[in-house]
Amino acid sequence: MKFSIKGIVYHDQNGNGKMDYNETGLANWTINLEQPGNVISKAVTDSAGGYGFVGLAPGEYTVVENLEPGWSLTSPSDGKYAVNLTKNANMLNFGNKIMPAPIQNATALSNVTSSANVTLAENASISK
Repeated sequence: MKFSIKGIVYHDQNGNGKMDYNETGLANWTINLEQPGNVISKAVTDSAGGYGFVGLAPGEYTVVENLEPGWSLTSPSDGKYAVNLTKNANMLNFGNKIMPAPIQNATALSNVTSSANVTLAENASISK
């Protein structure tokens, strides 16, 4: 008897580790199917983020996502699924969130001067 493993790679916008109704799949992400330390097959997600491995014999498999640069994994918590395949395994989903852009170091212009010791007359006002 042959079985399948299927799931979705999705943009977990709120980072809660669940695919919510407004969250969409991620196309062109690679998922590896492994057996003890060896990649035995790869799948690339379709336009809706779906992936699948079909025609699999019963046995132990590990499903691992290749994380894209600039993203962090939100689900599953350990980054992979260990599957003892005795029936079809569906909904092995991978949630991913865009990492915030790093803050660039701000440097002052070298030829800028400031006047820090400014005093105002008692009845002076500053116009905006």
